[in-house]
Amino acid sequence: PICNPETHRFRSLWPLVPVWKSMTWLIRSLQTGKSERSFVVVGGLVNGGAGRTPATAWLAERLAHAQVISSGYRRRNLGPNIRFGHPDADPVHDLGDELEMIRRRGLPVISAPNRVQAIDQSHPNCLPIIDGGLGDPRLRNGFRIACIDGQTPLGRGPFPVGHRRLPWSTLHQVNAIWITGPMPELESLSLPQHVPVVRSIMRPAGWLHRGKLYPLDAVQGAVDVVVGIANPERFVSALSDLGLHVRTLRMTGDHAPLGPVEPHTVLTEKDAARLPIDADVWALRMELDVDGGEALLEQIAEHSG
Repeated sequence: PICNPETHRFRSLWPLVPVWKSMTWLIRSLQTGKSERSFVVVGGLVNGGAGRTPATAWLAERLAHAQVISSGYRRRNLGPNIRFGHPDADPVHDLGDELEMIRRRGLPVISAPNRVQAIDQSHPNCLPIIDGGLGDPRLRNGFRIACIDGQTPLGRGPFPVGHRRLPWSTLHQVNAIWITGPMPELESLSLPQHVPVVRSIMRPAGWLHRGKLYPLDAVQGAVDVVVGIANPERFVSALSDLGLHVRTLRMTGDHAPLGPVEPHTVLTEKDAARLPIDADVWALRMELDVDGGEALLEQIAEHSG
């Protein structure tokens, strides 16, 4: 499929694409074993920015006895491989920013590079929901959801030209497709007809400050912004839509160190999860408006029953 507005990121790296594909195939072939438990996989075709974590949190908040599992990407090494996070207690070891964000929303989480081990060590009565791992062959017996970013569905090319790590044909092997944001080029992209589609749009819901949620009018005027996510321009656009003036802006890479953060700085909820919960910063809380979500919840319940 071709999406015309979606330009390749690093055209000069095309010769490396088959090398990366071969290495990926070799790594996947060495990943053996699987869990016999029921679980849900929320993954994406691209590396970051497809709305996986918001979709995972949305599902976990609505499915009974859900427990979120993730690899804890770029977490600090000090600590055990499998780390448990409880909503009523500060974690002893670093969970990773995305899992800490979800934990602060009141959900139990597990941070583990080996997701199969995490599933087996989760509570026997819980439903594991895995953020990531769509390409992991050990997780193919779960209920699999593929997340697509509506603005850049093809990830601007395969890695390392762009950030797409799984082929478009993966969509024929999942239980549901979750599209985040508008997808104007949908007609030129062949979605499988037999796979149900869920659509969602993110909207600002309030400001988090020192562990409490405040209304959107709590922050006004000029703001100083630090952002370290895959699509920082969308966060800046959301601030502009709220009528805020971005006085200063400092951007880092996704999951990269934020550096010094001054009091009253505005951040994403994910970035704020790297700071103490009582830090004097303002984090924009985003919620999802979901179309087709109830039917998806019913499908997952039937699959897990």
